[in-house]
Amino acid sequence: MLLPVYAGSVNRWECDENDHLNVRFFAHKMQQTLQYGLIETGIATQQTVNDICRRVVNQHMRHQAEARIAVPMTGLFGVIGADAQHLRVITELRNTATETVLATYVMDVSGDFTANNLELVACPDYAKPRGIGPAPFYLADESAQQLITRGCAVIGRGVIQPDECDAEGFLQMFMYMGRNSDSMPNLFARFEGDERGKGVVGGAVLEYRMNRFGHLRQGSRYQLLSGVKSLSEKLQHFVHVLFDVDTGQMVSGSEALAISMDLVARKSIAIPEQRRKLMQTLLLK
Repeated sequence: MLLPVYAGSVNRWECDENDHLNVRFFAHKMQQTLQYGLIETGIATQQTVNDICRRVVNQHMRHQAEARIAVPMTGLFGVIGADAQHLRVITELRNTATETVLATYVMDVSGDFTANNLELVACPDYAKPRGIGPAPFYLADESAQQLITRGCAVIGRGVIQPDECDAEGFLQMFMYMGRNSDSMPNLFARFEGDERGKGVVGGAVLEYRMNRFGHLRQGSRYQLLSGVKSLSEKLQHFVHVLFDVDTGQMVSGSEALAISMDLVARKSIAIPEQRRKLMQTLLLK
C-alpha cells in the first residue's frame, strides 16, 4: 500500500498557458513526495536525502489527468524493488477530493539499498510504461553537434541560478524539468501556425522518461536541444537533450509523448494540418 506523505494544492502561479499545473510543478510536488517518503521509511535522513535525490538515474512519468487551479493534492510513496544496484520507487499524486490519479513517477536510484529491509509494493498497471519503453536513451552517445546535424534545434540556453539549487549547490531535481519547460515555447514557435496565441489549441504531456547522466551546478551554463522523433494522428514524440556547455557532457536525455488539446472542450484533438507540416521539418534524421 502506498504511503500518504504529501498534501498540497495547485496554485494559480503554478499553472501555464493551458490553464493547468505545469510539468515543472508536478515535478516539484513529486520531489517533495519522494523526499518525505525516503525519510519516513528510513531510507534517508534529512542530511542524506539530497544526495539520494541526486542519484536518481531515470524517471518514468505518466500524467493521467489534468490538475487545474485549487485542486487539492495528496502525494503517495512506495518502494517497488531494491537490489545491489538500484532502488526503484514510485510517487503518485491524486486529487484528494475525488481520489483521481493525476500523475505517477517511477524512479530508479543508484546504490545498494538491500540492507534497509524494505516493505515492497507492486507497481500499478497505470504507472507502467505505455508508449515510451524502459530501454536506455537511444541518443546517449551523441554530442550536441551530432544532434544538431540530426535535426535537433537549440531551444534553451542559460546559467543555473543559486535559488534553483540545493544546499550543496547542485541543481534541484525538479528544475531539470523546469528548464525543459521554460524552453518549450521556443520549440512550439517553430511549428505553431494560425492557432498560436489564440487560446484555443494547447497541449499536454501524457508520458515522459528522463534519463540523468550528470549534474548541473550553480553557475553552470547549459543548452537544451530538442527534436521530433515521430508523429501519429494525435501523438507527438519529442526528444529533449540537456548539455553542460563548458564540459560538453550530456546531463539528461528525455523522450516525451504529447497531444494537442482543445482548450475549450478540454480534450485531445488531431494535430492541426499546418502544425503537422511544420513539425515534419524537425523530424530527426
